[in-house]
Amino acid sequence: MKKFLEKYAEDTEGAEERKRIFHIDLAAKYCNFFVCFHPFEDDNGRLGCLRVNAILLKYAGTVVIVGGNAAGKRMYIEEAVKANKEFTKEEYGDIPWEEQTSHRRLGAVILQKILQQMWILEV
Repeated sequence: MKKFLEKYAEDTEGAEERKRIFHIDLAAKYCNFFVCFHPFEDDNGRLGCLRVNAILLKYAGTVVIVGGNAAGKRMYIEEAVKANKEFTKEEYGDIPWEEQTSHRRLGAVILQKILQQMWILEV
């Protein structure tokens, strides 16, 4: 967890000046951490979702509902499992944190959710 917090501080340095797509990627990356590393005995998925929204709210001014219903929760879990399989398959433990990509699929889901919410808000 100490390394996680150090990396988070490093990754968020200067984050306000970056583009929103960076913030979505950052949110997915840190959510994926909880899914793949499972630092706590329970509630890693919930903490990952909270991390997503904390980052998005702070840097992009939005939040997403991840797993708000049975279908959404199932989709989130499926994407988390795929990310975890990719993470372990490619042995990301040996790849520098900055080069890891197993979170990108989750980032695409988050972006899709944001776009859906924007569409709903505009109607």
